[in-house]
Amino acid sequence: MNQTFRDYLQEAVKSPAEIAEEILEHCMPFVNAVGDVDYGNILYRGTESKLQDFEIRHRTAQGGGVASKYQGERAATLGDFLKNKCGMEMHQVIFVTNDLEHAKTFGNPFIVFPVGTFKYAFSKTNKVVTNINSPEEMEAAKYLCGVVDDESEDGMSDPLFLSGIENNSEVLIHASGYYPIQLSYWKQNGQKIMENLAFR
Repeated sequence: MNQTFRDYLQEAVKSPAEIAEEILEHCMPFVNAVGDVDYGNILYRGTESKLQDFEIRHRTAQGGGVASKYQGERAATLGDFLKNKCGMEMHQVIFVTNDLEHAKTFGNPFIVFPVGTFKYAFSKTNKVVTNINSPEEMEAAKYLCGVVDDESEDGMSDPLFLSGIENNSEVLIHASGYYPIQLSYWKQNGQKIMENLAFR
């Protein structure tokens, strides 16, 4: 793979071991929930936003996430449903997927790690939000919700969360922020990062 000058600068700034340390410091609930971070359970996010690699992207009440994509009646339907069923606020929700090609349809793909305790939701029938237009369709999608909050260094994996990542094209994550890694860097260094995470 061809690397840009920016990629080389990034490598000089952060090594895979340093990135793994930062993930363990800020994203331990996610690491525990998946058990061992590997290619089958990493999360991609496609975005048109300008993200700074290796810097936590904080969610704020000013908007963003799902809220920036949906307006009017659809936004109200989605927001009310997520708040009532899952305790999620739309401005803190992002779409993630384990399907890289699906993530690319939303913009530049990043690998993302949710920061701290977070909530998640996914459709048991594998519906995606963009195909849901009414409260009845939201109910029919049979969303399952959960909370990931284990900050310990020896936590147990979350089978429901893992099934959502592995079997669904879309998972909604409600977190205070997320740690992004550009795809080009991950392709070069992802294996080393995961190896460092495994030795936690």
